[in-house]
Amino acid sequence: MARVFDQCQQGVPHYGAIIGLDDLKANLAVNCLPEDLAAYQPDQFEAFLTECRRLMAQKIKQYYQGL
Repeated sequence: MARVFDQCQQGVPHYGAIIGLDDLKANLAVNCLPEDLAAYQPDQFEAFLTECRRLMAQKIKQYYQGL
């Protein structure tokens, strides 16, 4: 993820086409991934999954409230 954040700061793509921090944040949100993704280490995988579940539940709730 460090290279992805670097490409957002440099504006030069290494992975994919996201070259802006706003675009990266939007992509993470759409995929129910925490914005502080780089803060999660392998030993924190369960905490990462818990946060992903919370974000998915929030997205589902917003969808149903919008019906």
